[in-house]
Amino acid sequence: MTKDIEGNAATQSSAARTTPGIGAKGPSAAKALLTFTTDPRAKRIALFGAMIAVAAMTGAAAGVLAATGFMRPVEVDDAITLLRADLMALKASVEADASRTNAQLAKLANSSPASSARKAAR
Repeated sequence: MTKDIEGNAATQSSAARTTPGIGAKGPSAAKALLTFTTDPRAKRIALFGAMIAVAAMTGAAAGVLAATGFMRPVEVDDAITLLRADLMALKASVEADASRTNAQLAKLANSSPASSARKAAR
């Protein structure tokens, strides 16, 4: 049970278990506006709405910073350059290994007995 500013117990309406605050007239208007709902579902909905608002503001701020280039430090550019150099070295190594393998296979094919028999048959 919640209490209002004067310490009186809040009255619950039958519909949403809240006191009517909008459109209330007279001295009960302050009590009605300051009394918080006792419905846990309403509290969860309010918390969820606040969480979405904070997430939207955070996303907007991150988007602005990313668009201005503020969030991309110089270290990232250096890391990308280093990775590109490593990738090029790996590519060159793979190409060299492939050419060596092809050369060895060609030598093996020329020195096998079957190739000698084919040469003799010509």
